[in-house]
Parts: sequence; C-alpha cells; structure tokens
Amino acid sequence: MFRKNLLKFHAILPYIVGTATVAIFLWKGGKAIDATWVLGALAILCAIDAMYVHNTRPKLPNATIISTVLFAVITIISFMYSQVANYGFDEVIHTVSVLYIFWWAYIRVSLAKNVEWQVTTAAIVYYTNLLAVIVGMFVYTLQPVNRFVGTFFDYRFHTDYWPNAWAQVLLLLLPISVWFTWQACKRVHSLASWLYIFGLSLQFSALFLSYSRGATIALIGGIILWVCILIIARIRLQYTRVLLRTLVATVCTLLFFVIANSVREQRFPVQSVQEKLTFTASEGKISINERAQFWQQSLELIPKQPIFGYGPYAFRFVQPHLQQHVLATSDHPHNVLLKYALERGVIAATAFTCFLLSIAYYVVRKLWHNRKQNSDIGFFLALCVGVSAVFAHNLIDYNLQFIGITLPLYLALAAILAISQLHKIPTTASYRFIHLPALIVLAFLLLSEGRALVYGSIGRHALADGNQEKALPYLKIAKHAWFTRDTHMSIMDTYINQQKPQEALEIFAEYQIINIHDARAWKLRGDACRQLNDLDCALQSYETAWNLSKYNDISPIRWYIETLVDSGKNDEITKNLSQYDGIINDYQLAIRNGVHHIGLSQNVEELLGLLDRLQLLYPERNQEYSSLSKDIEEKAKKDRDFVAARQPGLLW
Repeated sequence: MFRKNLLKFHAILPYIVGTATVAIFLWKGGKAIDATWVLGALAILCAIDAMYVHNTRPKLPNATIISTVLFAVITIISFMYSQVANYGFDEVIHTVSVLYIFWWAYIRVSLAKNVEWQVTTAAIVYYTNLLAVIVGMFVYTLQPVNRFVGTFFDYRFHTDYWPNAWAQVLLLLLPISVWFTWQACKRVHSLASWLYIFGLSLQFSALFLSYSRGATIALIGGIILWVCILIIARIRLQYTRVLLRTLVATVCTLLFFVIANSVREQRFPVQSVQEKLTFTASEGKISINERAQFWQQSLELIPKQPIFGYGPYAFRFVQPHLQQHVLATSDHPHNVLLKYALERGVIAATAFTCFLLSIAYYVVRKLWHNRKQNSDIGFFLALCVGVSAVFAHNLIDYNLQFIGITLPLYLALAAILAISQLHKIPTTASYRFIHLPALIVLAFLLLSEGRALVYGSIGRHALADGNQEKALPYLKIAKHAWFTRDTHMSIMDTYINQQKPQEALEIFAEYQIINIHDARAWKLRGDACRQLNDLDCALQSYETAWNLSKYNDISPIRWYIETLVDSGKNDEITKNLSQYDGIINDYQLAIRNGVHHIGLSQNVEELLGLLDRLQLLYPERNQEYSSLSKDIEEKAKKDRDFVAARQPGLLW
C-alpha cells in the first residue's frame, strides 16, 4: 500500500513542483519570505521522491557532488559562526533546498523515457511569462513606477519594485520561449504561428521596458553565444524563414515598446532611452560608480574573514563603515562570487564556481559531440543560453535572492547536466541514512522558524497599529528564533518609547551576541543612555553608531552633538566643527542632487535639527547655517510635493 501511494506521489510531484514554481514566479517574484518556506517544503518532497521511488538512481558527476555538498556545508557553518546572525537563516534554507531540488530534477530528467516533457516545460514557460507580461503591462501603464517589473513587485510598499530582477528572469526564460515559438510554428497554420510570434515579441518588449542596461548587454551576449554554438555544433536552420520571423518579431517588439510608453505617458512620465543609454538620466553614473565601490570594498573585506566569511547577508551590515558617499550601500556587492566569498568564505565561492564548471564541462562535451551526430538539441541550447545570460548578469547585479529566479534556474541547471550526459549514466544508492536526518532537521526548522515568523508578523502589525502592549509579547517570543531579522530593534524602540531604558539596554546586550555590526542598535542604545542620563554611555554609543553606519543615517551625529552640549563639552564640538561641516555639506549635496531619493527620508529632519543646534552654538555663522537649512528644506519640499502631486495609480 505504501509503495502504491509512493508511486502515485511520484507521478504527481512534477505537477506540484511546476505549479509551485509558477505561483512563486507570479507572486512577487518569490521575494516574499513565505516563498522560502514553500521552497523548503518542495525540497523535502523532492528528496523523499528521489530516495524512495527507485532503489538505485542516476549518479551526479563526482565533481558536482563534491562541489554542491561543500557549498552547502560551508554555508551552514558560515551561518553558525555568523557575525550578523539575525539575518541569513533564510539563505541557508534557500541554498540547501535548491540543491536538493537540483538533485531530484537531475534524476527525473535522466530517467525520462521521451522528450515530451521538454515541449510541456517550454509551453508552461511561454504562457506563464506571457501572463506575467500582461500583468506587468497593467502595472507599467497604470502605476507610477517608471520601469517595467512584470510580477516582481510588492503592491504594499511604494519602493518594492524590482525591474532588474524582472529583466534577469527574462534572460533565463526568453530563450525557452523562443524555442517553443519555433516548435509551435512548425505545428500550426500560418495565422496561429504569427500569434505565437506576437506573444514572443511582447515578452521581448517587456525586457526592454525594464530599462536594464546590464540585462540588455547580457541579452546581446546571449545572442552571440547562441550563434557561436550553432556554428560549433553544426546545427542546420532554414535561414530564410528564421530571418523573416526574426525581422517580424523585432518590428513587433519595437511596436509594443512604443505603444506601452504612449499609453503610459498619458498619465505618467516616460524614461528617455537616449538618457538611459548615455547615463544622462537623473541617476547619472551613480549605479556604475557604486558597483565599482562595492566590488573594491568587498575585496578589502574578504581577506579579513576568508574561511567562513562574515555570515550570509552580512554585506548590508559590514560594508557601510567603508562607504564613500551618502546612501552608497546595498544588500549585496552586486556580484555573485564576491557575495559568496565575503559572506560565506573563499571556500564556498570556489565550491560554487566548481559546481558551475562541472556542468559547463559536460555542456562543451555535448556540443562537440553534436558535430558528429547533428542531433536536435534546440531545447538544450535554449537552456544553456538562458543560464549563461543569468550568471553573466549576476556578475554585475546579484538577484538570486528571488526564488522566482533561483528555482527555475536550478531546475534548468539540472536539466542541462542530465541532457549533456553522453554515456550511460552510472547509478548509486540512495544514502537514506544521510539524507533522512538532514530532511527531518530541515522540516523541524521550517516549522519552528515559521511559528516565530508568524509571531513576529503579529507583533509588527500591532506596532504599526500603535498597540505596543499587544506587540511586545509576540516580539519577545519571536526574538528567540534563529531568523529574528529586526525583532530586537523593534523591542528596543518600543521600550524607549515607553520610557523603559533599562529594559532596552538588556535587549541590546542580547542583540550584541547576534549582531555586532548593526549601527541601528547602537543608536538606540544611545537613546536609552540619554534617558538614563548616562551621557558618557550615550556619547560612546552614538560615536560607534556613526562609525558603523557612516553615510546612511546622520542622526547619530546630531545626537552626539546634542549630548556633548548636555555634557558641557562645547569645546569638543568646536574642535571637530570642520569635520561636521564636511558631513553636513555631503548630505546637503546629496539632497540637492536627489541621491537615492534622500529628500524623502528622515535624514532631512535630522539634518535640519543639527543645523538648528549649530546656529544656537555659533550665532556668528547664523547666515551660513540658515542658508543651508533653507536650501535643504526647499529641495526636500520640492521632492515631497512632487511625490504627493504625482498622479495616483489606478490599480492601488
């Protein structure tokens, strides 16, 4: 009976995985934290299927086994020794889960008796992508966001739109859509074939409407790679038909691009393609300059923790003290290898690289072998081009935190490796005695941490509603989890608002064991010390907060000066006045130039408060500080009025 039910489960599991992949892709691109828990549940189901349905199963190449196991183990160890352990647990679940799903997908593709699954998979990709593009067209034309994002957005927050991530997933899926369109055109009559081409053109227009320069470069590279592979593998095409359909698709793509922008400009401004290409748009060359800084800063930090790194998701916390400009920070260094090397260590980054190279070896061998057999490898070629484009793009803009990208990417990698095996694939035992304990631990962690996430969510919603008494019990339960995120900060802030500084300091002490790099915690510690009238403690806290955060938050500097005044140490302010003037000037220029929309942040009020204090301390410079304040107020008001006057979206 158990065996019979297991076989039924084996039969429907691909549909479960496919449905979950589509749902994750369509729901915020898999950026929401609940997608990580869905991914973990899928990994457990896939691993059970891989272990129990067959007594023996296709064996992964030794290099792939060693590199993936090493990458997963080092990731886990890195988190156990993390210096920023309130974050990163989701990345551990993410990594372990996609590797289990990769293993399962490799087995299923290797055991497939025909290639019908290729057409089915490509059809799912084509129609899912088309649906996402249609949703994205409504968002692009009816909402204020000025770049196409498909389904990669969170409607609850005006900042949570991810055009670069959307462009990256299109790099993966578009080659598959191209192959499906080509196959479909062979099977249907002329009119239907042109409908497929129009649908493909709509998908390509969605890539260009994202205004992602990096994705466009990766696309061009992918096309060049595609042509090179066609030549190397001696794949024959009907070039007249290909050129005609390519020409029609190109014209339709441009037409859809123009139409979408024409509809949008009836209500919202449209970005200039020329300004974007020549870097004369409002952001200028900031994105390029900051990426270069992130890479350089990563290279400075990696040698300090080379073995296990600082811990998953550490870049956000350990990079700011090296910041050179206002708000020049990020969640990652915009390079997948630098991210892994800095956060998980050089060994992990090397293992990940070896994992990709182990697959690339069999790909090259497969393509070279095709010179002799000239077999139909169109779907395989589409997977290879898409995966290559994604990893090329991740060298300049990391987006693998989106499960809507990572899950289909690892499924594609598994399919590539399975298809590229030329010889009879050796089999291996299931090693249940190793996998079962790991899966039991994974299931337990998903349940226990999921419970904590629910409590934390209830607590944060209560805080948002102004109900601090209701929030605290839930937050106190959530802070004992491994994935606490900002729970400790929420509790500290609540205690400070309730005039309970001693309790806030106790939470700070707990948090220091978890994360020693968080400037926000030191700022709150300074506020608590001020309430206790422990001014020396407050000064030390604000100074540490500033050194850790640098150009992300000016409030530590403001309250450091306020505390110096309260301590009667005005001479200290005078001695460092030129330094403070330089900081104020940097922030004032950032607000004037609209850097990262800083005029909409609380930094404006903090900066104005700092200038008010300096005017009182140095009346002889009243005109200078007053002029700065006026300039900051006018620019911030202009930015905020622009946002307030902007036409509201028609969808939400």
